[in-house]
Amino acid sequence: MSAMNVWVTKDLIAITTDTYCHFKADNGEEIPINFISKVYQIPQHKSCFTNQGMRDFGMRYFNFVQTEVKAQDISTLISYTRKYFTVEDFYLDRPVDKIGTIFIFGLNDLTNRLEVYKIYFDEQRKINISQLGENIEPYFTICKPELKRGDLAQTVDNLNLSSFENAIPSLINIMKVQKEDDDLDNLNKVGIGGHIQLTIINNHDNYFSIQTSFIHKFDDYDTMYRNMNP
Repeated sequence: MSAMNVWVTKDLIAITTDTYCHFKADNGEEIPINFISKVYQIPQHKSCFTNQGMRDFGMRYFNFVQTEVKAQDISTLISYTRKYFTVEDFYLDRPVDKIGTIFIFGLNDLTNRLEVYKIYFDEQRKINISQLGENIEPYFTICKPELKRGDLAQTVDNLNLSSFENAIPSLINIMKVQKEDDDLDNLNKVGIGGHIQLTIINNHDNYFSIQTSFIHKFDDYDTMYRNMNP
């Protein structure tokens, strides 16, 4: 799993993710693997996606998009995904709810609107795709793991994205608090660490862009790095 926070407005989507990748053994031990980007850019389809779950699941979808999809925007990408993407032969020894969930963000050319979709598989390994925030104007958020502090939830809801220079400290603090809470939760620990990546999708005045940058390195980055297997 991973940390992911998303702010969606009419013309802009802001996504923060961590970069820590680990494996949880059968005995519950957390084994660090590496640091990865959890945002996969697919600008040829005016989209990007994140993966909540197994690293290989995100890579499988990215490979599918790069090698098999004929699309021009998020709408045609979703249509193609619905018809042809499958996990029927993927990690058959694992419960499907442990494989992962994909969130896709991008531009619909027909409506000139930014859209968000969630992709997951049911117990029969059949694909389910739902659009998020379809009837919410003009703003909605996604926070994973869920926020446990009411004051932090209020910060998320009131965040002003019109000036990123002013918003970045809040974006960092929100995930730092999520990490602090997660580090203390041995029962439901997600595992958060590495860097905080900020991805901005911008659609304004017929200009569309996707940009990713690092905005923070967690204090235990070096310790995590040393604990990773060669």
